[in-house]
Amino acid sequence: MKLRSKGLALLLLTAALLIQPQNVYAHQPVDKAPENKYAMSKLPVATITYPSGKQVVVKLNERSTFFEPYSSTSYLFLGRFSDTAEDGIYQVSIKSKAAAKITVATGQKEIRGVVLPAATCPTSRVAGDISIGEAATLVGMSKSAASECAAKLNWQFRIGAEDDQQFALTKDYRLDRITVTIKNNLITQSLPG
Repeated sequence: MKLRSKGLALLLLTAALLIQPQNVYAHQPVDKAPENKYAMSKLPVATITYPSGKQVVVKLNERSTFFEPYSSTSYLFLGRFSDTAEDGIYQVSIKSKAAAKITVATGQKEIRGVVLPAATCPTSRVAGDISIGEAATLVGMSKSAASECAAKLNWQFRIGAEDDQQFALTKDYRLDRITVTIKNNLITQSLPG
């Protein structure tokens, strides 16, 4: 799983990773047998790889319950980690040591809807304004792939910043346009307007 950050706070709650206020990532076992009975050594391990290549393995040292109201499910927080985030794309890897049901979620807040995977050009879309979620599908794409995807979807495509160079932009808000930030030929941010 890949996550995007703009250099804000990075917080991992056992495997619940929050990059605030931009993104939220959560990986939590369900509070049911056999997962809630496993020894800590049998639980899944989450590893975060920063944009710089630094890797952090989340240490598991608690079993706090968390009730999720949409699905009426209790989950377990297993550990907490916080650090200052770096600009760029994070890779999160989860490896299980035993059979377990795991929930993985991304987003700033929980809203039911359609999953729009990053770095994947939508095959179709409803006509109208470009949503923040639709624009975010370009994150992780190369500059050329993102430009081609935008053209395929009839979106106006503009570059706001590339490799630490900021470009002058008009302040008009266009419902059919996305503005991207590029680092090392990869889209790290894509916003409508």
